[in-house]
Amino acid sequence: MGEASSLPDETELDGLLKADEIANFRLRGPLVVIAACNSAAPDARTDDPTFSGLTRAFLAAGARDVVMSHWMARASVASAVLPALLAPHRVGTAAAALRNSRLQLISDPGTAHPTSWAVFSVLGVL
Repeated sequence: MGEASSLPDETELDGLLKADEIANFRLRGPLVVIAACNSAAPDARTDDPTFSGLTRAFLAAGARDVVMSHWMARASVASAVLPALLAPHRVGTAAAALRNSRLQLISDPGTAHPTSWAVFSVLGVL
């Protein structure tokens, strides 16, 4: 949900957005959602056991919060969680919105198992 104030020159556009290019953006939005499966996985190229290079790049670009996934999310779960995070009238932090969504999922027998509600996490800058 951020805007980049400086995009690469059109001659540099190859259709592939890389982490080093993202890190050079200047984001003005409070939240980035990486809509890809397993975006919280460790960065295998650097042996970093924490999270993906994409997450790190968005934080370097100025994102305050980054939502990432630990595995493939069921469509019903994503459609329950993501609107709460992206709602323009959302009150509170992305972490609080995610918590509220998780509590709703836990209360439903069809999504009460952690493989449903624990798929997303928020990494933020205080």
